Amino acid sequence: MITIRTAGLALAAALLLAGCSATDALQRVEEVKQQAGKAMLPSIALGECTNLDMPEGEQGSQVTSIPKTDCAQPHGWEAYAEKDYPLDAAFPGVSAVEKEAGDYCAGEFEGFMGVDYDTSDMDLQYLYPTKDTWTSLNDRTITCLVGASSNDVVGSLKGTKK
Repeated sequence: MITIRTAGLALAAALLLAGCSATDALQRVEEVKQQAGKAMLPSIALGECTNLDMPEGEQGSQVTSIPKTDCAQPHGWEAYAEKDYPLDAAFPGVSAVEKEAGDYCAGEFEGFMGVDYDTSDMDLQYLYPTKDTWTSLNDRTITCLVGASSNDVVGSLKGTKK
């Protein structure tokens, strides 16, 4: 198991061997420590389920945690697709990210559900990076969720044609 301190020392050693000064290496170690102290991004893996409260309408809201639940139990949402922007990409703007998320998730819906979104009984939601999370936490992931705000879905929705 590697600890933050060990990782910091390893990074300092690597920087020194790469020709950086001791001052530069110590500065890098401090940056690693600061990054390690930042809050983790809330996330959900493909196939995981949640009862996350989704906002009504088209307004977005910040998500600070995603409570996971067993998909065999009643739940609201299942993660079915995700897309990552490149780490070196500049933030494209809120409107562009929202459009990309909507288009991507709608495009992936039928492949997961087995039925087109327009004829499905299920809702589609998505999580996407904000300018703040993009900049401070390197958040580059769009996550697509399918389900119902009634939290009465039981089991996976994959291939159910609902």
